[in-house]
Amino acid sequence: MNCLVLAIILFNPSTARADVRIESNVAGSKVYDVSEGGQKKLLGEAPTVLPEGRAGAYVVEKQGYVPVQVAVPEGSSGAIVLRVQMKDATEWLTAAQEAAVKGRLEGALDSVLQIQSLLDQRQVRQAQQASELLKSEFPASVMARLLYANSLFIGGELQKAESIYVSLLKEIPENRRVLREAVQAVVDRMKRRVGGR
Repeated sequence: MNCLVLAIILFNPSTARADVRIESNVAGSKVYDVSEGGQKKLLGEAPTVLPEGRAGAYVVEKQGYVPVQVAVPEGSSGAIVLRVQMKDATEWLTAAQEAAVKGRLEGALDSVLQIQSLLDQRQVRQAQQASELLKSEFPASVMARLLYANSLFIGGELQKAESIYVSLLKEIPENRRVLREAVQAVVDRMKRRVGGR
């Protein structure tokens, strides 16, 4: 994703040469001229002094950082310093990445609703298959494993279900109090049902 970032421009009309210098806050950033149809022509690493006839479009890039576009308008005079502030790419999501995350989330929520519906209809085998699929897609998800345990519980596989519930109690963070209490209530009910193990 290209990001247009405001660069700090310093004019010094008293300078004999009219240089344009592009600087970056990230060492090893590369400066490209993209004035001609978007084709990238490497000018060097920042800081870079632009060649004569400097008006045009430039991009500053480094692996792991969001590329920054800068423009030098026609008729610029005096010495100009463009100080580019690059951002870590992990702080940004592209539109395509956001759409992929949203699609994956929507798919997971659809699966949760499908599993709950199958359990409500006592279609236990199908619910177990769907929850196993959800669990394989999201192995670190407490909720995916909880749904799987619920399908085992309703299907009568009490020991397997209880084992999963107990392991989930160890993994559920303290700040998810409602979920912890719900799982604990199921474990307590199972123990009472089997005679107070």
